[in-house]
Amino acid sequence: MSPEVVGIIGIISLFVLILLRVQVGIALLLVGFTGYLYLSGTNVALAQLGMSAFGTASKYSIPVVR
Repeated sequence: MSPEVVGIIGIISLFVLILLRVQVGIALLLVGFTGYLYLSGTNVALAQLGMSAFGTASKYSIPVVR
């Protein structure tokens, strides 16, 4: 499947998850991780998951907002 088709399926599944009352952050995490897993493989997806979480948590603006 092409990346464009995977993206369209991801957007549709994101809307479905939101309609099923799943929290937006969890729905985004599930759809993004699943799409990345399909397109790149298990090792790359798990590495990206760890780097993405660390990168977001280590930004200066996060402690300032709290």
